[in-house]
Amino acid sequence: MDTRATWQPGERGLSLLEVLVAMFLLALMVLGLASSVPLALRGVVLAGDQATLTLAAQEALEVVREARPEARPALDTAGFVEVPGRPGLLRSVAVAGGRPTPGTATVTAVARRVTGEGMVQATVATVVEQ
Repeated sequence: MDTRATWQPGERGLSLLEVLVAMFLLALMVLGLASSVPLALRGVVLAGDQATLTLAAQEALEVVREARPEARPALDTAGFVEVPGRPGLLRSVAVAGGRPTPGTATVTAVARRVTGEGMVQATVATVVEQ
């Protein structure tokens, strides 16, 4: 028994024009998807920066939290300072005693990185007992 496909009179295949139009439409879809890759990659990089900055700010809060209450005001950086071991990353720690109530202090840590595309910043705050 012969199982080869053969052309029968009256059958119609795809014309060259139909194939070219289909390939053009497929190419447009692929280019549309490919153009979204840089945008998605930028989002991933920004999310990584945000996570790094949040971690740096939380580390500063832990240092203040673990310090003796009388030593906490000395940990206030009064502005942004570079984080050791992390080039380009700046961090600011503010300790405000007596807020929100007497016997407590509000500690705010801000970490930022300036990139070629702008600035990324993370802020973390907590209240500690004095």
